[in-house]
Amino acid sequence: MKKNFKKWILGSFIFFSAFGTNAFAQSDALLQQIANNTQAIMQSVSNLPAYIQQATAFILMWTNTDSSDTSKNLGQAFQDYQTSISANYKAQASTTIQQRLLKDFFGDATPSTFIDANDVVYQIFPMQPQKFLYFNPDPRATNQQSAPDYAYNYLRYASGLNVSHIKPEPAWNGKKTQKDRYNAYYYSISAVQTYNAYALSNLYANYNNGDNLSKTQQALITQASSSDWFTQVGGENISVVVRQILMYESQIYVLLSHMYNLEKQMLTAQTMNNTLLILLNQYNEDVMVKKADGTIRD
Repeated sequence: MKKNFKKWILGSFIFFSAFGTNAFAQSDALLQQIANNTQAIMQSVSNLPAYIQQATAFILMWTNTDSSDTSKNLGQAFQDYQTSISANYKAQASTTIQQRLLKDFFGDATPSTFIDANDVVYQIFPMQPQKFLYFNPDPRATNQQSAPDYAYNYLRYASGLNVSHIKPEPAWNGKKTQKDRYNAYYYSISAVQTYNAYALSNLYANYNNGDNLSKTQQALITQASSSDWFTQVGGENISVVVRQILMYESQIYVLLSHMYNLEKQMLTAQTMNNTLLILLNQYNEDVMVKKADGTIRD
């Protein structure tokens, strides 16, 4: 035992003699690093209760009911806004206003003087059809036959589809320039009229469907702006609210797609309106040409 101890002392003496104070310095640095790491670990462990408390507060914030004044006031503002919109719509759709307007337009018309008055009443489309017929029942309905499809007739009149034009014939004996001009007019005006009929056919389709699309839209609008809806959203877990947001977002995408199609149709209608202006200006153009070539003199 003493012999081994003497060997350890001798080895240590040789080691420290060989490496000197540098070995002591490296040893101190290593020990200091271990101490620092241990202290950092202990500090993190001591902070765990605070982290757990913060995480709990965060979770509760997402799961507790929303009783803030900001959300309450915002919900009330949306409800008031929808109430005003609904009030305006009901006032516009009332028989008091619309029947008065129709009476001012038709004047003293009677079934004997204007038997097909219902064919030109737009109010049957966005409102209750039977409620806004000018003559109810339609005087054309008899025991032998039902009333004509006044909604379809309105579509024809509003689109100009009932305005017919004489089809150009190759056998006409007029000048070629005059025949070409009428051909251009005929095909342009016909193209515009058929598009008008297509665009307005959406009204007719919705009318035949019982205006279900508008009713569904109104129901969704009422729900989304109801005080009960905001109360329900404020009391639900955030996971449920997020799912409801995603559902509304998907419907917004559908509506945006629908609006995109409507904008394309509006652009088409605008270009056709420009075409009509060109056609209407043909007379002035003809006069200017004749003045320019001297046929007409001021």
